[in-house]
Amino acid sequence: MKKTKLFASLLACKPNEYERWIKEKINEGIDGFHLDFIDPSFANFVGMDLRIIEYIESLNIPFDIHYMMHFNPQLAQNLINSKAEVIFFHQKKTPENFIKENKKAGIALEINEEIKVELNIEDKEYLFLNVKPGYCGQSFQENNLIQAKQMQEKGCKITSDGGITPENSKSIGFFDKLIIGSALNKHHVNEFKK
Repeated sequence: MKKTKLFASLLACKPNEYERWIKEKINEGIDGFHLDFIDPSFANFVGMDLRIIEYIESLNIPFDIHYMMHFNPQLAQNLINSKAEVIFFHQKKTPENFIKENKKAGIALEINEEIKVELNIEDKEYLFLNVKPGYCGQSFQENNLIQAKQMQEKGCKITSDGGITPENSKSIGFFDKLIIGSALNKHHVNEFKK
């Protein structure tokens, strides 16, 4: 049976506590970290400072990036050039050719959003959002589970993000990776592994 990776979302941490929180989650056994870069077109919130990438890279722990911004070719390419495993882009905000041409470019799908990008889907990793992007503490919505299972059956890597708790992590354990946010402030990483 495959092991689902658990990544901690830095949105769940106060920026002035990144270093302490990251080290705490590493000690608890987290598999990696999830960084959100957000502009107001997605949420009334500004995501990470780019310097956090350098810090995470210095720890030699896996991480991915969720790019929730108007497309900026230079910034997007800089993120592609980082050590991130994958950078998830929203298809409605990102040129198709950029997603097609960059091996590390994954696709983020909001609740009830269909895949629109014409590409070889097996070559990409998909981030299925279970909540409205950019806000911690929301309840899990199951709307994307059928599409996620279909993509996995086609050989795609799939990631679930938002509303994940120790209780529902078991029923969505078929995902390759779970992004856990605010629930990590109340629960130890091991509670998501049971």
